Amino acid sequence: MNIKGIGIDMVDIENFKKLPLKGNITFYKKLFTTTEIAYCESKANPYQHFAARFAAKEAIIKACGLKLKDLINIEIINNKDGAPSAKVKNKLGKFLVSLSHTKNEAVAIALWLN
Repeated sequence: MNIKGIGIDMVDIENFKKLPLKGNITFYKKLFTTTEIAYCESKANPYQHFAARFAAKEAIIKACGLKLKDLINIEIINNKDGAPSAKVKNKLGKFLVSLSHTKNEAVAIALWLN
């Protein structure tokens, strides 16, 4: 496999905390799939998970030249072993993603492989 692109992004978790899911569901549905929303909501601190997934989507956009409007076409899921992976509609190849967060920041890196 060859690397076709690489992307990285960092997100301030506070940006999501300022927009609680309740009262801002339309905003979240523009960025995340129902599966992603359910996953993040199941966590004690959902906003760090929303931020990490958003960072991963931004990293994928940077890796393969998609547009911001394509965020909803990217889904960050967890494999059975808990590792994150990405599904990207209408994009050939495989994406590897890695997510991390501290109390205040979330970061993600994405590799686009063919």
